[in-house]
Order: sequence, then structure tokens, then C-alpha cells
Amino acid sequence: MKKTSKAFAVIELSIIMMVVGILLLNESSDNKLIRNIRILSAQNVTRSSPINSMRGLLVWFETSLESSFQISERLDKKNISIWVDNNPYSSFKKNFIQLQKANSRPKFIENAINGIPALKFDGTDDYMVIPSIKFNSENISVFLVGKRTSYSHYQGSISGFNSNNSDDMANGSLVAFYDQNSFTSIASGTNYSNVKGVGDNNPYILSTIFNGKKNVTYINGNIGTNSKGNPVFDFNKILVGARYNMNQPDSFFNGHIGEIIIFNRALNSEERKSIEYYLARKFSIKLDYSF
Repeated sequence: MKKTSKAFAVIELSIIMMVVGILLLNESSDNKLIRNIRILSAQNVTRSSPINSMRGLLVWFETSLESSFQISERLDKKNISIWVDNNPYSSFKKNFIQLQKANSRPKFIENAINGIPALKFDGTDDYMVIPSIKFNSENISVFLVGKRTSYSHYQGSISGFNSNNSDDMANGSLVAFYDQNSFTSIASGTNYSNVKGVGDNNPYILSTIFNGKKNVTYINGNIGTNSKGNPVFDFNKILVGARYNMNQPDSFFNGHIGEIIIFNRALNSEERKSIEYYLARKFSIKLDYSF
């Protein structure tokens, strides 16, 4: 009887282990299936975005479409050397690149912002640049989806500048957005607006509109301070993941960036809200206003 009991015990244990294995396999498959559904949904939301029919689009970078990255790099925790411009109106793509410094490439993270991929910048030396872009206008609109990992010093997300100039001092430069625990958008070092940040590990949608008379910055639809001024933007490079100071990248961003949209004009309130709503749907971020 003891041998029989032991035999049954072994069989029962084998069955239990098999069931556990099946459950773990199903859980893993379910998680992968859920991620795939989220990506497909994000892709559909992107393709039907109002951005596709809005005039004045300068550049558009996003992370859900397969065309946004090289196939060999669109893998979890892989370094990204090229982030492809998604502007449907541009025949010549103004891509973010980091070809020379392999150690300064951000990483592709599959599940970064509520299940949607994003690029992870390490806060030490990661950045990418559009090396040649011509921008000259008194109006600009910038949108960014991000999630800060930690804060230990001032951090920059996007800057527009001319070669050999600092982004916050030279006439015509742009900073959007400079994180000092409050996000600041700056034009030429003299015109800026602030909006209070949401802290570490909380996704956000940042928007800033310069209309030639004033600048207003928003976070998750919530309005910040506004400033009056009439800067004229004139830059030929755009940096992501840092600011540009004393002829080199500086104030590196530590966190995830999932989308960047820049227009060469000042969007009106209805247009701004339509883009914020699109980004909120895509990244499952709650807005602070009723649309």
C-alpha cells in the first residue's frame, strides 16, 4: 500500500506541475496577447489621428508603428540609432539619429508607458539629433509624451538651436521642455512659461504654443503660466533627450519619451485639444479637462 501511495503521490505531483506549467504558459501567452492588442490599437489610433490632416506639420515621431524604427532595433531593450520621422507630408524625412556614439543611444522599451513602447534615455549621456532642419517662424507648437524616471538635476527634453550656440541664450533658439520639477518652455532665453510637473513614474502629455504674442504651456490639458513676447525662432538642429549648452549636449533627461509632434504654426485651442485627446487615448493618460 505504501508503494501504491507513493506512486499516486508522484503522479499527482506530476499532474500539479503540468497544470502549473500550462497556467504559466497561458499567463505568458495572455500577457503577450494583451501587449499585441494594445500595440495594434495604438497603431490604429495613430493612423486615424487628426495630425494626418492638419497643416503645418514639421516633424512627427512616435513608437508604435513598425516603420518608426529599423526592424533589427525594434526589440525590447535594444539601442536605437534612428528614430524615423512619421510626417506624411514630407518626402524628405527629418529623422532623429545617433550614429556616431553607440553608448549615447536610447533604448527601445516595449512596455514603457501604459503598455505602449517608448525610448528610454538614461539621464547620463543619451540623446539624438536632427542634424539638418530649417526652421524660421515666430509661431511654433510642440507636443511630447513622456514619463520621468528620476530627478536629480535639471533635465531637457527637446531643444532647437543653431550650431555653436546654446539653446537658451541665442536668438531664435527653443527649449521644450526644461524640467526643474516644473516644466518650462523657453524661447531665446527671454520668453518662457511654466507648468507644474507630475513627479516620477507618472506619464504626461506636454504641450506648448507660441503664437507670436505669448507662450502657454500645458500638462495633461492643465494650463500653466503664460508669458508675453514676440520671439522669432531660427534654428537648424533639434536635440531630443538633452539640452544644448556650450557647444555640447547638457542636462540629460532620465526617463521615457513616447511621442513628439512639432508644427511650424500656433495651433488654436480646438486643434491643441484634438491632439492631446489623441495622445491621451493612445497612451491611456487622463486629461484634466472634459473634451
